[in-house]
Amino acid sequence: VSGYALLRESSRAAAFAWLDAARAAGARTVVDPASAVPLAAAVAVFERVRCDLLLPNAAEADVLGAERMRTIAAEVVVTRGADGASWSDGVRDLHVAAAPAAVVDTTGAGDAFAAGFLSDWARGPDAALATGVGWAAQAVSAMSSRPAGSH
Repeated sequence: VSGYALLRESSRAAAFAWLDAARAAGARTVVDPASAVPLAAAVAVFERVRCDLLLPNAAEADVLGAERMRTIAAEVVVTRGADGASWSDGVRDLHVAAAPAAVVDTTGAGDAFAAGFLSDWARGPDAALATGVGWAAQAVSAMSSRPAGSH
């Protein structure tokens, strides 16, 4: 679930209903807090969020705070741009450096990381982190597909 769905009042009930239904069906749930600025303005909404994996970037993690993140999710992955990414389940902590890349455009790097991580999540955090930073490196090595002026 995108944090934007949780932060917008018009979609919040549907986002919580989806998380509840997914959990009830035995699916693993993932929440990406979305963006630090709107998150900071409505951080209390996240008091009710419960998921298997929380995927904030470093700025979003700062807004949420370590204690709140531990109550939200069993596992937390924090993306840190050029500083790589970290994973924790509250017992074990891992950090992986960013994969080498000739940076052209950082647009989509977090989404690429998330897609890579989730594609290998079942193989464990070491494999998932490695895939995530690899896919993020590929994403930053190319010009994004966003139209000029929309950045």
